[in-house]
Amino acid sequence: MEAPLPYSRFERLLLGPLAEVPADLRGRMLSTIVPPPLSLALTYLTLVFIAVTVASTSREPWAWTWAVMTTVIVGWRAAYPLFARHADPEKRLFRILQVSALLFVSFGLGSAASIAHGDFALAMMRLTGVVGIVAGLSSRWASVPRAAIVTMPFTSLAPV
Repeated sequence: MEAPLPYSRFERLLLGPLAEVPADLRGRMLSTIVPPPLSLALTYLTLVFIAVTVASTSREPWAWTWAVMTTVIVGWRAAYPLFARHADPEKRLFRILQVSALLFVSFGLGSAASIAHGDFALAMMRLTGVVGIVAGLSSRWASVPRAAIVTMPFTSLAPV
C-alpha cells in the first residue's frame, strides 16, 4: 500500500478515511468532485448572476462586496487549473474542493443577507440557487462526505 500524501490536520479531517486509502483509489474518488466544464461554467455563471442581481437590485454595500467577492473567487477557480497544471493531480483536486467550499460558503452568507433584506424576489432567487448547490454537493462530493456536511449548512444559512 502506498503511503498517503501528507495532508494538514484540517485536510485529513475533511478527507476522513479517504486520506488512508491507496493513492490511485483516492485520486479516482477525488476526481468525481470536479464537474464537466459546461456544468462548471453554468454553475459559476449562475452564482455570479445571482450575486450581481442582488447587488444591483438592493444597491447595498454588502451586496456589492458579495458580488465582487463571488466574481473574484469564480475567476480564481477558473484560472487555477492553468496555474496548477504541473502540481500533483490529487493536491490540485483538493485545492479545487477548498476554493469551491469557500465559494459556496460565501454564497450562503450573501444569500442570508439577501433574505434579511426583505425582498421576496431576492429570497426566492436565493432559495432556488441553494437547492441547486446542495443537490450538486450531495452528488459530486459523495467521496468526501465530511467536507460536504460542513459546507452544506453554510450554503443554506438563513438570516440570524
